Amino acid sequence: MRFVAELGQVALGLTRLADLRALSELLRLPPLSHALIEEILAFLPALAEAGQQSALQTYAVNGYGGLARTGWLDAALPSEWAMPEVLLNYRYLNGELLYYGRERPPERQRTLLLLLLQLSDATAGDLEALLKASALALARTGAVRGAVVQTASFTTRLHPPQTIHGPAELAALVRQPCQGRVDLARVLSQVATLLRSARSSYQRIELCWLLHAYAGCDQAAAVQTLAKQLPSHLSRRALFVSAGAAVAEPELAASLAPRWASIGSAALYEPVARSQAAEALRELMRG
Repeated sequence: MRFVAELGQVALGLTRLADLRALSELLRLPPLSHALIEEILAFLPALAEAGQQSALQTYAVNGYGGLARTGWLDAALPSEWAMPEVLLNYRYLNGELLYYGRERPPERQRTLLLLLLQLSDATAGDLEALLKASALALARTGAVRGAVVQTASFTTRLHPPQTIHGPAELAALVRQPCQGRVDLARVLSQVATLLRSARSSYQRIELCWLLHAYAGCDQAAAVQTLAKQLPSHLSRRALFVSAGAAVAEPELAASLAPRWASIGSAALYEPVARSQAAEALRELMRG
């Protein structure tokens, strides 16, 4: 219940009745996910220093500009009020009412924070909890800064990016299993394709890898070559995880990202290691 209150209402900003009702889905989780929940609660306060940016705002320009799914009740279409009360309430609670929409100025492009998670055999067990907890904490930090946050897992291929707008999407990420091997070279090629298609929609794109410290070492030459082909203006970060103590300098750290951090699964059990991991995450997302 602490997790629901913190991550649901505070971190994700869920206030709609439909979203709050769906939060109960998160309470039916396996034991490993409950361990993950505790790690998220530990990391979130450490990342709370990220400053709240001013929210994007739109203003009416001149009169009505079409139909919309959001608005004040006095702007709802007359046909909506002709419905039976039960149906009207249902449509309102599920965001299905139609309103007269105001004209709005063009919305400025935003920042995309794309989190790439390795969910393979190598990251099963303790590292799964560490990776997912870190990803959700970093996602919260990005959201606080006003970025559009997407997560995409990978093994031998890159899976389609998903947002974390509601409890169902959050539960899907928490439940996603770690299985299979990793083909980092192939994933890098697919990431490059994804970035080319997304660059027209965002003013800035930030890429953050979350992966095993030894991922891709058997493909070092190919990974280094493909990493150089990523856009030079792209903001790149990486978080490497390993069993036990953190690896001092992962082999592919410099190739994948100019800014990187390394943490070990000892952060799940030792207070000092936990504090060091939280500081590493904070430094990784700073600036």
